[in-house]
Order: sequence, then structure tokens, then C-alpha cells
Amino acid sequence: MVTGRLAAALLRVAVRRWPAAIRDELHREWAAELHVLAEHGRPWAMLRYSGSLALARPARRPVTAGMRLRQVWHAARVVLVAPLAGIALLFASLYAMRAVVDRVPYVEGGIDPMDLQMPLVTGLCFASALLFARLGRSWGRPYRSVTLVAAVTVPPLAVLFILFVVVAKKFDTHVPGFVLFFSGLAILLAWAGHLARSGRRRSAWWLAVGGAVVVADVATIVSVVTTVDNPDVLGAPLWLFVVLTGQDLGLTPWPDMFVVTDVVELDPLFYLIFAGFALGAVLGRRRQAAGEPARGTTQELAAGGP
Repeated sequence: MVTGRLAAALLRVAVRRWPAAIRDELHREWAAELHVLAEHGRPWAMLRYSGSLALARPARRPVTAGMRLRQVWHAARVVLVAPLAGIALLFASLYAMRAVVDRVPYVEGGIDPMDLQMPLVTGLCFASALLFARLGRSWGRPYRSVTLVAAVTVPPLAVLFILFVVVAKKFDTHVPGFVLFFSGLAILLAWAGHLARSGRRRSAWWLAVGGAVVVADVATIVSVVTTVDNPDVLGAPLWLFVVLTGQDLGLTPWPDMFVVTDVVELDPLFYLIFAGFALGAVLGRRRQAAGEPARGTTQELAAGGP
């Protein structure tokens, strides 16, 4: 019955305009009214009723001071707390690494405790990134995708800019790499978020994780190339992994492992930790079509009754 299908469509439109928490209840009530009209053979009344619901202005839940404060906190923890927490996690990893290395005795002919520094701190930062990803999943609200991507990339870039440029006075060495990494990460997150919303979550995660590694590698290359005179770029793709492992990995003579590490310093570790939070926030939360009307009732109405 055409009027039944049209009335069901208008009812779905009307339901989606109301807060998600009460959509199901409203749909059941309105569907019951339409069902009564359908039983009495009143198709035009069904259309008038569903049309008026679709055009009516939905009631707005009053916004209290407590709700405003929660909204401010939800935004502040992503924009302000998360960048500072990321820096705190990195320095905590450095402190833990130092505490472990200082307790490893040096044995002639054995492993030099200094060789354990980068592998250990990288492992700790990787663990921190996993924890940070879980935090991002919890903190990532169902914002518009562009807003959330900007919230997890722009504030960390701003905080690192202040840390390395305003405080440490190292603009030329670090800022080009930071800008390249976070802008590339933003593009990756937007792309991966689109894949996740279309149901291809596994592909989205592979794209985001693999792409983040590539972007971090390129950012490290840019930092070294713009700082070191006449670098031998043959080993450039290995520079990121040289820093993270503390091993030369067969690197070409110039720049050597020590020069690369001195140039980029802690940048790859920052990339690791902040990428963890960003991926958790954007991809970790399943987007649900909250309040979708029950299919069975709608189909009954479209058919003109049971």
C-alpha cells in the first residue's frame, strides 16, 4: 500500500530528528497510532499524522550548567590534556629506561648497558602508545570526522612547537618534520575514518598504522636532510629505525647513526605516542546508527498492517 510506505518513510524521518535516547520509545508510540489508523482504513489520516511529525520542530533537552561543564571537559581533555599526557608518557618512559639501564652492570666483552637505551625506551613508548590508544578510544567522542581529526593532530603539533621552538629554540631542526608528520597523519586519519564508517574497519586500521609509519619515516628524512650538509640519502629510509633501535642497520657512512640521532632527538618517539592516541580516538570507537527504528514495525506499516 503506497500510503503505508509513504507514512512509514515520514515516520523514520520524524524519529531521526529527536534525541537518540528517546527515539525508540517515540517510534513505538507513533507506530502504534499509525497502526490504529491503518486498521480503520484511513490512509489520508496516516499521511497527515506522519507528515505533521516529520515537519514538527523537535523538543530540545534543556542544557544545564552541569551538561555544559561536561561538554567543556570532553573537549578540553582531547585538546589540552591529551597532548600534555603524551609528553608526560614519553618522559616517564625515559625515566624508566634510565632507572633500568643504571642497574645493569657493565661486563667487559658483554652487552654495553648504553646499547640498551633506545631499544628499551622505544619498547616503553610503544607500550605507552597502546595505552594511549585505549585512552583515545575512551575519550574520542562521536564528533564530526573533520573536527575529531583536527582535535588529535593540531594541539599536539602546537604543544611540540612551543616545546621545541619557544623553549628549546630549535625551529629549523624539528618544525619541518613535525608539520609534515601531523599534516600527513591528519590526511591518513580522514581517509581511514571514511573506510571505517563504510564498514571496512580492518582496511582502515592497516591503512592508518602502515601510513603512519611511512609518514614518520618521511618526516625523519626531512629533518635530517634539512639539517645535515650533503647527506648520503641512500640509507635515508632506515633513519627512523636507526633512531628507534639505536643500531646502525648497515647505514651508509654519512650521516652515521650518531649524527642522525643527534639531529632528530626524540621526534620519532613523539610520533609513536601521539599516533597511538590519534588512531585510538578516530578508529577505536564504533560509530552506531543510534535510534534506528525497529525494522519489523516499519515493514508492517508499509504493508498496511499485520
